[in-house]
Amino acid sequence: MSISASSLFEDVSNDIGVGTGNDRLAGSFVRAVNRSLDQLSLVADLATRLSHISSTDATIALDKEYEYIVLSGIYFWLYRTGFKPRDPRIAVAALKDTNEQWKEAMADYVVAESNETQADSTNDMCFWGVLS
Repeated sequence: MSISASSLFEDVSNDIGVGTGNDRLAGSFVRAVNRSLDQLSLVADLATRLSHISSTDATIALDKEYEYIVLSGIYFWLYRTGFKPRDPRIAVAALKDTNEQWKEAMADYVVAESNETQADSTNDMCFWGVLS
């Protein structure tokens, strides 16, 4: 099952407090999703890169279990482009927190992809620190 970008967009727009009709957020959201997918593709060293989306109504071609990972990346990239949580008192903490959450989420994705590869192949197996 894939991830609905529109449900993520609703969550993000509510957290930021600008509503789903905000054109600036909609454009930045799409770019944040695509940057997140690009970064996941790179850190997991995927042979086939994750597909980009072109609108907030798109479907993200990842299993639903990875939704929290993509959402972490979206907040990471949006907060770095000037969007902030609705409550200004937590803006600084949220900026730092998104950095930590995104690092942890990427690590989770790398482990999941590695486990998936190992389930049907020995090409990525390590033995005593050497790829076998």
